[in-house]
Amino acid sequence: MYIPQRFFSVCIFLALVGGYYAQYYLKITPCSYCLYQRYIFMTAIVFFAIKPLKKLGCLALIIGLCLSFYQLGLEHHYWSDLLQKCHSALPHFASSAQLKDFLKEAPVARCDQINWRILGISATLWTAAFQGVLIFLYCTARRYRGRF
Repeated sequence: MYIPQRFFSVCIFLALVGGYYAQYYLKITPCSYCLYQRYIFMTAIVFFAIKPLKKLGCLALIIGLCLSFYQLGLEHHYWSDLLQKCHSALPHFASSAQLKDFLKEAPVARCDQINWRILGISATLWTAAFQGVLIFLYCTARRYRGRF
């Protein structure tokens, strides 16, 4: 089974484009963990683009998959946020008018709620499935191709 190395970078890049499209065009505010997923995706793109580092690209996807499962647990209330990233600290406000202006301009997405559904399924679950498929394809290609 031959899969060109750039296939993984292109797939991950398209997933990032989808995330930014949702944020800026559909006005869906990402939570803290969604932003971490983006950083992991960016790292994986770089690793997959550099041939000697492609194993690290797969490792980045595995780390992202673990983060997705953690976020799924938060969304379904299987556990509470151990990393305390769902609630950001608010700055100090001198007046209630400043607080009101801040709340109007800065929507906050909660990590422990499903913020975006695609075909009725949480975007976090789609992200986990996407990463799982890419990891499976990478491992399968390495197995059948040898030194892919």
